[in-house]
Amino acid sequence: MRTAVAGALIFSLAACDGWGAYPPEASSWETFELWSVRPDGSDRHRVFADFNARRSVVELVGTSGGSDPVFVSLSNQGLLGVRPSEQRLVEVLALEGAASFTISPDGFSVAFVRNQNELWLASIDGSEIRPLVRDSVWLNQLRWLPDGRSVAYARTPPFITNRKQGGVWIVGVDDSSSKRLTHTATIGFDILADRSAVVFAADTTTTTSGWQRPTNVFLQRTDEPEPVVLAPGGAPQFTPDGRQIIFLAKSLGRSPIVVHVSDLTGFNQRPILTASRPIRQVPVITSDGRSLIVRTLDKIIGVDLSSGESTLLSRSEDHEKFDDREWTGFMATIGDLILARDDSQIYYFLTSRFYYEPRG
Repeated sequence: MRTAVAGALIFSLAACDGWGAYPPEASSWETFELWSVRPDGSDRHRVFADFNARRSVVELVGTSGGSDPVFVSLSNQGLLGVRPSEQRLVEVLALEGAASFTISPDGFSVAFVRNQNELWLASIDGSEIRPLVRDSVWLNQLRWLPDGRSVAYARTPPFITNRKQGGVWIVGVDDSSSKRLTHTATIGFDILADRSAVVFAADTTTTTSGWQRPTNVFLQRTDEPEPVVLAPGGAPQFTPDGRQIIFLAKSLGRSPIVVHVSDLTGFNQRPILTASRPIRQVPVITSDGRSLIVRTLDKIIGVDLSSGESTLLSRSEDHEKFDDREWTGFMATIGDLILARDDSQIYYFLTSRFYYEPRG
């Protein structure tokens, strides 16, 4: 019998020594908080707050089965969860050397990478853990196919000269059978539910200079030998009905950046949002395909995919300050966000740093 960690929210933490240099004449205090807001911008509230200046958020992973907990990966140690009703952290899975967690569609299993080149599968309740793939190169960008029977992943060689050794693969969770879908190293991809096509971003330059090299968006139909270039850009994904592709006109982290929507031919493209600040995460599409949730460092924006109308859902400066002491400086950034399984809530991280005048 499978069980779930009911009512817990899960996030990723990693040990660190702080966030770099800060004014020596002031002391500082850092808070990590998990917040929730509805997709229409209402009912924003704090779910959980943590005060450990030696921990930093890594990523929100997804929601498990049961009463819709949100999962967070604990870097190199496993999964942690937050129970909103109890305001406390709970350990879900202790997994040494694990990273790149992704939760199955039913919320009862998790796929993850160990030692950079091993793909593993575990049940959320810890009753089963087993390897699926062992390789000689890096494995990353894990994602479940909607049927929950296969996991897709990117095979990423460490050197640009070995790009053709990379590509998107899928592996069955029952029989560990693997199939290659693309034949070049990718930087973000998505797969249609029927596996008939893969959309992906790839760097086609021959130079190794710079970490933000330009990328193109490609569409690879699995019954055709070569992919088709759709447009310059990155972070591509299919809409739930499989008829359109959402992508960024520039790489993640650059600005200004334009979010585009395109049909599968690449000819009918239109911009739906221009962001003046860098977009820090692949935009999230609601399950009905009507809305897009976009995150920058300081804002969460909702976009209607039909009309292109955008709505400000949350800003970092609008959050109630948890620390009520007198502070001389304040900085807050919005981190990873995910949607609840029923699209009723957006969960996201808020990391705040307060600066104080030294005492005495």
